[in-house]
Amino acid sequence: MYRTTPEIYDALTHMDSNSASAVLGTARNIAHTLRTGATISPSFIVRNFLRDTMSATVNSKTGLIPIVDSIRGAWKLHFDKNFSAEYHASGASMSTYMRADADSSRNLTKELLGHKYDSYPVVVKQVRQLIGYAWNKYEKFGNLIEDSTRAGEFMRARKKGMSIDQSGQLARDITLDFSRHGKRGQEVNKYVPFFNATIQGTDKFIRTFKENPKRAIWATIKYIILPSLACWAFNHDDDWYKDLDPTTKYLNWCIHIPGTDTHFLIPKPQEVGVMFGSGIEAVLNQFLADNPKAMKQWAWELAGVMTPGLAVAMIRPAFEWQRNYSLWTNHNLVPKRLEKLPSEQQYTNSTSELAKLLGDTWIAKNISVGDRHGISPIAIDNFFSAWFGSMGRTLAKTLDKPIESLRGKDRPTEPAKYWYESPVIGSFVRNDDSQRSAYVDRLYDLSDQMETDYKRSDSYAVQKGKKGAKVPTELAQVRTAMKTVSKLNKEIRDIQDNPKMSAEEKRTQIDTRKVKMRGIAKKAVLKLGD
Repeated sequence: MYRTTPEIYDALTHMDSNSASAVLGTARNIAHTLRTGATISPSFIVRNFLRDTMSATVNSKTGLIPIVDSIRGAWKLHFDKNFSAEYHASGASMSTYMRADADSSRNLTKELLGHKYDSYPVVVKQVRQLIGYAWNKYEKFGNLIEDSTRAGEFMRARKKGMSIDQSGQLARDITLDFSRHGKRGQEVNKYVPFFNATIQGTDKFIRTFKENPKRAIWATIKYIILPSLACWAFNHDDDWYKDLDPTTKYLNWCIHIPGTDTHFLIPKPQEVGVMFGSGIEAVLNQFLADNPKAMKQWAWELAGVMTPGLAVAMIRPAFEWQRNYSLWTNHNLVPKRLEKLPSEQQYTNSTSELAKLLGDTWIAKNISVGDRHGISPIAIDNFFSAWFGSMGRTLAKTLDKPIESLRGKDRPTEPAKYWYESPVIGSFVRNDDSQRSAYVDRLYDLSDQMETDYKRSDSYAVQKGKKGAKVPTELAQVRTAMKTVSKLNKEIRDIQDNPKMSAEEKRTQIDTRKVKMRGIAKKAVLKLGD
């Protein structure tokens, strides 16, 4: 059960039937928009392909080879007309062959002939036609990538002499079959995006290991556990790996790029990858590395991918803003180091310029619900993501340069961004020093816990209100570390607001202070424990 504010509660409980219908309609539309925005973004298409091809190796009954057979399947689906006809006729695709073909042809013809825009001026009509044509091509490309792994399984099944129907059945079941759903699950899915996908993913994971445990276990060892062990062996002694936040660490294979200060993120399969690949890493981190909370962190991430969320898309970002907690990442929405700043100053290097612009408006700075005052740029970006998916964030980020140009000299120059912080690329490449620091997060948690424990102690009760009262040595050391971190955060804000420094100089100075901050946090956490 979620807690909320009296204002939101009253709004939800004092609606008549007409108001309720309007709200439910809006909720359905937002959920649909989120599903569309999430699944059409280039970064999702790539992530989904990588997850599908790796999970398919465990689900496959024909011995599918990851990536290789997916690419071969996409190639044949695009260039081999007979193979494409058989594949679609088998029902292996998310839509039947006739429906996909009729819808695509009808939509494309309508755009090319311009019937939809007959009332528009000629120039506007031609622009709309061009956009429609380009969108149709992009959508076809996305569908091709999504079907590639299914097509690879279909190809291997046909080579083994199976019929079109048999091959189609194997292809449908190689990844999630989105046509499978229960009556109530289908209804919930209208308001909670990806509810059914999570249910079906967990169900498929269980069925795979029940049907043929020997094959599933061997494929999991070969394609999931061994790569995870290799990544851990290469990374576990490196500071950048230890400093990864749990979500990034356990949902991806993290590979350092030799000779650089960056690393690749390769998404793991949702269920089997996090269960077994990340599970092995968490055990090793718990007992052989310096992370006593590794197993707990992994268990939390596993629960997130194996169980469906119940937050309605329409109200989720408002709830997350009000509680300052992301249900997606399981972290504070606004990092603790920024919480005490005015709302308009609560942003990071990854925050879009559009969110900063909107966060600096009078409405954003003065809106208030419960004990939450002002909507920060971080929270605004979260609204983009929660309502429009990763495509919403991508589009917001593409406006960074135009907004900076229009803003001119009204505000200080923003710190420079690295090439890998651009849309799409930033989903797969990260800088070792610019990532969210797990050590800093652990220091804040350690400080909160020690302050709470001290205030509950008999010593605090006796010395409360006395000048020069002694505090435990360890708490004093944590307070010293926190003061230093606060000082560095203030220096970073001063650098951001400096009108005389160049963008490149700002970025260098900020990164230097972030490295110092992580070093201080690491030393305190490892010495005092958490």
